Amino acid sequence: MSEPDLERDVRRIREGYGQKLPGMLAELAEHLRGAREERAPEQRLETSSRLVHRLKGTSGSFGFEEVSAELERIELQLERLLSGAAPDRVASWAEIEQALDRARAAARSQIP
Repeated sequence: MSEPDLERDVRRIREGYGQKLPGMLAELAEHLRGAREERAPEQRLETSSRLVHRLKGTSGSFGFEEVSAELERIELQLERLLSGAAPDRVASWAEIEQALDRARAAARSQIP
């Protein structure tokens, strides 16, 4: 495989990921909404945390650095909520929502 072919293939994979990213962020939003609304959200928080971690890594790997940075902020807040180290749950959820909005905007702006 020549270098131009490899670059073309990587670009296609990145574009495909970018097209799917808004849907993956919407799925994450649903998980987070459920975790926030449930009375005993620990399992949902753990599932959301794993999903955030995976999306953070893949988005960074495919060059969506802004999205990855916002997902890292969400991951930190989820870790605080899970560990009981969040001094203000309302503020943690507000930061999660804001970071998710910024991640969505960043994903939209980077879609080829």
